[in-house]
Amino acid sequence: MKRSWSSLVLEGTLRDLRSLFIDKYYQDDLRLSDEMIGYWTRFAKTGDPNTKGVFAWPDYQAATDRNIELQVPFTVKAGLENNACNLADSFYAQFYPGL
Repeated sequence: MKRSWSSLVLEGTLRDLRSLFIDKYYQDDLRLSDEMIGYWTRFAKTGDPNTKGVFAWPDYQAATDRNIELQVPFTVKAGLENNACNLADSFYAQFYPGL
């Protein structure tokens, strides 16, 4: 009786093939993933995503509108998707006043 390969075997094979071609972008993806896992884990555990030795996630304040840009390297910018956020704010203010 013939048996079919499971998707896990296929995934493992492709992962092994991919490892032959690891480049800077793949390494950056892994770093970003590790950093995000760390931020979410610390936030869930303590309510603060920050700890010594990692890029500081800024507190949000409407006056400065700072945000962290999730790419390698991390940067802090202001006004992320400002036009889209303003449009959403006006929509909610019109259709859901007091929200």
